Amino acid sequence: MAKIVITLEDQQDSVTLSMDMGSAPTNLLGALKQTAAVRMSQSLFDIAAAEAKLNELPACRRQPPSQTIH
Repeated sequence: MAKIVITLEDQQDSVTLSMDMGSAPTNLLGALKQTAAVRMSQSLFDIAAAEAKLNELPACRRQPPSQTIH
């Protein structure tokens, strides 16, 4: 059974994202066993990290300039 804790903390001007996988099962070499909870936690962490990176970009860089002629 895997217990994974994902923590999001508000800071003054950013958000801190951490993941505690200390209770996740490992094999003899120390690599994580790919249980459903481990896979889901890795996906959630990746989504949150990507969102944090996107929030660092200025809004004008997220959307290309319009080519529409009015």
